[in-house]
Amino acid sequence: MSILITTVLGLILLSAGLVKGTDMGLFARQIAAYGLVSQSVLIFVGAWFLVAFECLIGAGLIARYRLSLLLILAFGLFSIFLGVTVWAWLAGTAEECGCFGPWMRHSPYEEAVQNLFLLLLIGFAFFSSRGSKAGTGKAGAVFVCLAFSTGLLMPLFTGLPLPEGRETAGAITARPSAKDVEVYGIKNFNLSEGTCLVVLMQTDCRHCKESLERMEILSDAPGLPGLVGLCPDEEEERLRFIDEFMPVFPFGRISEDDFWRLLEDSETPRLLIFQDGKVVHAWNGNMPGIEAVKKAVSSKSDL
Repeated sequence: MSILITTVLGLILLSAGLVKGTDMGLFARQIAAYGLVSQSVLIFVGAWFLVAFECLIGAGLIARYRLSLLLILAFGLFSIFLGVTVWAWLAGTAEECGCFGPWMRHSPYEEAVQNLFLLLLIGFAFFSSRGSKAGTGKAGAVFVCLAFSTGLLMPLFTGLPLPEGRETAGAITARPSAKDVEVYGIKNFNLSEGTCLVVLMQTDCRHCKESLERMEILSDAPGLPGLVGLCPDEEEERLRFIDEFMPVFPFGRISEDDFWRLLEDSETPRLLIFQDGKVVHAWNGNMPGIEAVKKAVSSKSDL
């Protein structure tokens, strides 16, 4: 029974590490969404290390190599996962746990329950395997080394985005542009022409939903450019959001690549002022007041 459990646990960890490695940018953004670490360098290094570490433990459990040690490491890892996901669930800081990268998306609550169950399995496997023969041969060591090396090198081939500095409200460091950004769901709208307000948001973002009223106030405010909302979600999710919340401003969608490029290292909702396709001002995470936006729009130094 313990062999089956350790094999299943190993497959879970190995597949989780490999899947995360296919989209390190997404995984790093999911880590950042928890709000526990703010420095981009630490986020990307931590994401990279975690991919390789999960591959190492997963392969070791499958091969039953240094089994007791790896079960202890797995228990510690899932204990950390449990604490972080419970905290994110209670604090509402993240919508997705990031445990399986872009392939499987769970809420922090769902993942906390799974982590608790896996912790129980690890504990059972540890005590039931005591005294049993564990692998220490060359084959197991080679398999573990190969898995660790794969996890360590995989992001280099699938794409490891360079860390960007985190912005504060109103500060633009890289000034992303709207060049070649195609907007779906909004007729006769072009980000490359004139001045407009754009809110980057997601249909499953709780903070975005809570900020809808303030977005609509800005949309209706006289003396401000028109406001539109843009999301990276599927068309069905966008239409469902419109039916449920009925925003008074146009709500379209753009590609995921364009969305994350414009969002940079920030949080949703992100309010941007576009002038002729270039971002000239931004607020991250919270909607500003009308006067703050008016001042930014009229400020020649920002434009």
